[in-house]
Amino acid sequence: DLSMLGRPLNRVIAVQVEGDDRTLQAENCVFVKKWTMKDPNDTTLQDAIPLLVSIVMENHEDTRETIKSYEGAPILTEFARRQKEREEQMEKQRKWVPGFLKG
Repeated sequence: DLSMLGRPLNRVIAVQVEGDDRTLQAENCVFVKKWTMKDPNDTTLQDAIPLLVSIVMENHEDTRETIKSYEGAPILTEFARRQKEREEQMEKQRKWVPGFLKG
């Protein structure tokens, strides 16, 4: 129960194993595949870091809305796809601006 943390739930994110139905606030959860600490090649938790950092850096008013925006897709895969798309758009803009300035 995340409310036991005593923090506003709109600012709380929990990383939870897919299929674990024990959580009371699923809307606060980033669901990931099961990981094991014994496997040195398991990067599941490491793969979640860019998403979590992005949410913090963008200072979302309600993290639950951000999590919900990924509904229907594996969140880490979808985040990586969106991130790549953003980077490609930024690269296009960088190429366009110098050409525009040259006239």
